[in-house]
Amino acid sequence: MEQTERGVPGAEPAAAGHSDTVPATSACPDTDTDTREGVGGGGDTTSHQLSTGLEGTGAPQPQEESPGTLRRPPPEPQRVRSVPELIRPLRAIDGLGWNRTDRPHQSEADYGFLVSQNTKLLSALQDLRLRCSSLAEENSLLRRSCFPQTEEKVKHLKRKNAELAVIAKRLEERARKLQEANLKVVTAPVPLKGPSLELCKKAFARQRAKDLTEQASALLAKDKQIEALQQECRELQAKLSAGKDDPRCLNVIEFDRLLRESQREVLRLQRQIALKNFKESLRSSTSSSGGALPSAAARLGPLGLTRNTCSKGSPLPKEAGSGDPALGGEGRREVEPGVQPLGPASEGHENFPPKNAVTDPVSSHQIKQLEFELKKKRKKCENLEHEVRKKHKRCKELEIQLQEVQNENARLAEENLQLNEKAGWAGQVESENADLKLQVVLVTKERDSVIQTNQGLQTKLENLEQVLKHMRNVAERRQLLEVEHKEALLVLQEKQEEVRRLQQAQAEAKREHEGAVQLLEVRQEKTRWISGYRFGIFGS
Repeated sequence: MEQTERGVPGAEPAAAGHSDTVPATSACPDTDTDTREGVGGGGDTTSHQLSTGLEGTGAPQPQEESPGTLRRPPPEPQRVRSVPELIRPLRAIDGLGWNRTDRPHQSEADYGFLVSQNTKLLSALQDLRLRCSSLAEENSLLRRSCFPQTEEKVKHLKRKNAELAVIAKRLEERARKLQEANLKVVTAPVPLKGPSLELCKKAFARQRAKDLTEQASALLAKDKQIEALQQECRELQAKLSAGKDDPRCLNVIEFDRLLRESQREVLRLQRQIALKNFKESLRSSTSSSGGALPSAAARLGPLGLTRNTCSKGSPLPKEAGSGDPALGGEGRREVEPGVQPLGPASEGHENFPPKNAVTDPVSSHQIKQLEFELKKKRKKCENLEHEVRKKHKRCKELEIQLQEVQNENARLAEENLQLNEKAGWAGQVESENADLKLQVVLVTKERDSVIQTNQGLQTKLENLEQVLKHMRNVAERRQLLEVEHKEALLVLQEKQEEVRRLQQAQAEAKREHEGAVQLLEVRQEKTRWISGYRFGIFGS
């Protein structure tokens, strides 16, 4: 009995050693508390503990699953409880040799411990799920906090795009205005498309109508000026025809002067012939009566006086010769009668002296000779008068031709003036055309530069649109990657949870196995001791 009592205390150290080893190996409560502490702490400590646990156990890390793969459901708690249920008969064997009455109480305690452990694990799992949801919310918040930068960039790009659109619209309006100006300047329209063509056509039509009205007003003004000049020319012609400096009047005056000189010469010759006849008659009529001489002198005296008065009064005043040709004709008719008295005077002179008084044949021969000369002079005077009439007729014809030539000259001068005005207007138009060509060149250059800048802005706008599209694609891809990362994190957490459960189950199984081994060793020692005790009894 003492050995039994000694053996029993000897077994106590083993039991104590068992109790020492079991807490060392049983890491379930410690891990439980660590897990709870990790749940209470940050997500970084939890992930760090999980990663260290995986590295310490040497378990393979789960690979990232693609978003299209199906998730494996988490392990049920019954699978974790299956290991203690297998070890439970070993613990039931412990009470065979010692106290078989304690088996129900011990099994109930084991079951209660396992149930409590299971509840703790379930609570830890619930805490982990809550922590995962909180981490997911934090991740979404972080993602939303990262998005404002991209949103700001997008807003900035939209503002830039709107500004570029406004600039492009202004450039288009300026190009349209320049094109309208080109259409106003150049006759040939610039080929355009769309509403700009209609606007340019309307502007060109308005400008064309304006130009036509200006040209019509200018032509009316020129016509009025021409009519005024024609009226002035008519007035000047009337003044010249009424004045003393008219060339036609000068021609008529010259003709009248020549006519009067010829008449004076004829009268002078007639007077000389009459005086000569009178002297010869005086010389030849020595035997004539004394009373015949005074009568002849009295007869010739008034005749000479009349001839002198005619010769002195024959020149017409300038006023009479400066009028129409009709006045010249009247003057000629007034002068011509001065020649006619020569006939009666000559006839009277021929009758003087009387036929009965003329007895000398020499004197009669002289008288006949004088009469013959007088006839010749008279015929010559008639010829001269005929030539004067011809010359007067020719002068009228020349005056008519002169009038025609003057009219033609006036018409040519007017045409020359018009041609000079047209030439000046053509030169002015050419200078304006050259200026307009220079303006067109400058405007076309400016339009080309504006078109080039517009094209450059359009290319920049297209590049910005491509960059914006690329950024949108990158943002969408980033969102997809974040979703995939989130799913991968969830899968990783599930894998880590499963690994932790497996590690816990493995540790529990190891602990149960060590306990069973210790119980078996104690039982073996007990059996050895009992067998030795029995052999000792039988030997004694």
